[in-house]
Amino acid sequence: MRWKIMIEGLDEFSGCGTAEMVIEKPFNRLSEGELGFSISDGKSIMALLQQLVVKQQCEAYVLTRQYCTDCKTFGASRIMASARSGRSMDVSKSATRGS
Repeated sequence: MRWKIMIEGLDEFSGCGTAEMVIEKPFNRLSEGELGFSISDGKSIMALLQQLVVKQQCEAYVLTRQYCTDCKTFGASRIMASARSGRSMDVSKSATRGS
């Protein structure tokens, strides 16, 4: 028997992240009384889920930390707009403003 497990995480920023894994169980193990997933199978599934969740949370954190509530733009946009207009911008102050 073969199980394909797909995990999809949706968020407001980067869209969705997906991960998948395959767990194979030989049919002859049923006759030995092995039913369901083992603890190690469960740990593998949870590790995959944790990896996807942490990745999406890190991406969301980075995006929201760069967001300027004054001008309603993200950090890179503010820096590029300042460079185009010829104004100098102290990046270190803007990066720590929300801290």
